[in-house]
Amino acid sequence: MTLSDQFNIMPLVYLLKEDIMVFRMDSKAHKGFVRVFGFALVLAAALIIGGCSTDGDDPGPTKVPVTWKPATFPFGVTQGFENVAYGNGVFVATTKTAGKIFWSEDGVAWKEANTDYADFVDAARNFVFFVNNGFLTAGRTNVGNWAKSTDGKTWSDVTAAPLAQAAGGAAYGNGTYVVGSNGSKVFISTDFTSWTEKATGIGSAETGGVINWVNGVAYGNGKFVITGMNAKIGYSNDNGDTWVDSTPLDNEGGKLFGGATGSSGNQGAVNQVVFGNGLFMAVGGNPIPSTQIAATSSDGITWKQTDDIKVTGTGNYIHVGYGAGVYIIAHESGGTVPASYSTDAFTWTEIDQTNLTGVNGIAYGAGKFVMVGSGGIVYSIPE
Repeated sequence: MTLSDQFNIMPLVYLLKEDIMVFRMDSKAHKGFVRVFGFALVLAAALIIGGCSTDGDDPGPTKVPVTWKPATFPFGVTQGFENVAYGNGVFVATTKTAGKIFWSEDGVAWKEANTDYADFVDAARNFVFFVNNGFLTAGRTNVGNWAKSTDGKTWSDVTAAPLAQAAGGAAYGNGTYVVGSNGSKVFISTDFTSWTEKATGIGSAETGGVINWVNGVAYGNGKFVITGMNAKIGYSNDNGDTWVDSTPLDNEGGKLFGGATGSSGNQGAVNQVVFGNGLFMAVGGNPIPSTQIAATSSDGITWKQTDDIKVTGTGNYIHVGYGAGVYIIAHESGGTVPASYSTDAFTWTEIDQTNLTGVNGIAYGAGKFVMVGSGGIVYSIPE
C-alpha cells in the first residue's frame, strides 16, 4: 500500500485543484489572490500529510510488559539463573553453576556460551553487566577472575583485573569504567585493562555505618552513582576518584532505605540503581521488618521516594530494570506480588505472572524485558 493509498492524498489534492480552477473561472478579477490562496491550501495539505510518521522513527505509545512467557532451552538443560544483561544484540544470563553462561538473541531461545577454560570451571559467575561495548562477569563472593566478552558467546579473562575480587555493579561513562565491590571500594579503569582500587569513604559509625558492599553502579547526567549495604548512596563528579555521601533520609531523620538491623548486621540496603529517562532509580529497603522502597533522583544528590511499589516478598533484596520508558521492580524471594512496573517512575502497577516467583535480574533489549531467577527465565510480550 502506498502513502497515497493510506492517507488518500491524491483525491485531496485533486479536489483542492478543482476548487481553485472553478474559483478562477468565476472570479477573474481576483486571479492573483486565488493563485496565492490556492497555493497556500495545497501547501497546508502537504504539511499536514508530511506530519504523519511513516518511516518508523516514532515508537508510538509506551508498551507495558503485561504478558510474560517462559523461555526455551536446549533439551535437558535445567538451570537457576543469577543475573542478566543485554548489549550488542544479545542477552546474557549467568548461573550459580561453575562455568555456565547462557546467551540469546531474542530472549526466547537460549544457548550455552563457550566458557571452556580453567577460571570458569572453578567459579560461579553470579553477576553480568554490559558496559560500553562489552560484557563483564564476576562472582558474588571472592572467587575467580573477572571475564569479558563482546558477543556474549565466547569469553576470556579480563587482563590484569583485580584477582579474587567480587563485583557488585558496573557502569561506563565519560571514558571511565567503574566496578563496585565489597569492602566499601570500587575499581576504576579507562581501558578495561589497568584497574585502580578506590575507597569510597561513604558512611561512618556516626551515620549508621559505611557502605560496606557496593552492589549498584550507574552513570547519568555527568556523574556516577553507587548504592550499597547500610542503606547508603553516594555519587562522584570526577569519574570515581572521590565520592560524596548522598544517603537520603526519611521524614523522621532516619535513613530512607533502612534503620532496623538485619541478621547480617547491616541496617537496610540499597540493592541496585539504574539510570533511565533522565532519572536515577534506586531500590532496596529494610530486612527487618521487611520493607521494599524505590526512590528517584535527577542528580544523584537529592532523592524522592516513589509511591508504593506494590512488590512483596521476604527480606529486602529487590531488583530494578529500565527500557523503552518503563521501569520494572522485582523481588528476589518472591511473594504475593513478585514484580511491578511504572511508566512515570512514581506510580506502580502489579505484574501478574506466575512463571517466575523469585527474580534475580532484569534486562531490556530486542523490544522486550527479560527476567531471570532460580526458576528459569521469562520474557515479556508488550501490550
